[in-house]
Amino acid sequence: MRSITTNCHAGNAPTRRGAAHAQIASMLVVFGITVAFSIDYAYMQLVRTELRTATDAAAKAGAENLARTRDPDQAVAAAVQFASLNKVGGRDFQIRPSDVILGQAVANTTGQWTFNPGTTPYNAVRVQSKVGGSGIFSQVELFFNNFTGRNGFSTSAQATAGRQDIEICL
Repeated sequence: MRSITTNCHAGNAPTRRGAAHAQIASMLVVFGITVAFSIDYAYMQLVRTELRTATDAAAKAGAENLARTRDPDQAVAAAVQFASLNKVGGRDFQIRPSDVILGQAVANTTGQWTFNPGTTPYNAVRVQSKVGGSGIFSQVELFFNNFTGRNGFSTSAQATAGRQDIEICL
């Protein structure tokens, strides 16, 4: 049996001092950029959810008011008021009265509901809301716009709520 010996002395090993530091530093930069994108993306999803909630609440409030009072002007005012009671991106949300459309919701033969804007008698309210762009509510600022290259975020939502009164005689 032969034994093999090698000369591994500390003096013969190549020096690689600091090589890991450069790699760790570059990976920390990449990790930081990834975190910035993740935070901004999560915030954009939060803003979308808040916008959807505010839009749904406005449409529901308008439809409820329309069913109760049968007054189109009061229904529009209720939708605008309930939209302003919600926050989107940390600010009180706003819509214009022109963002509220009254119409009629009708069930077709397949059981799906169709919204016919402007058709009377009104039984449904559609709310179209926007953040940024042509909306009254300005775009939402992102946290890491320097890293992502985006100054702000714009999105939109639409919700339709209706009420169908059915009388049943027994």
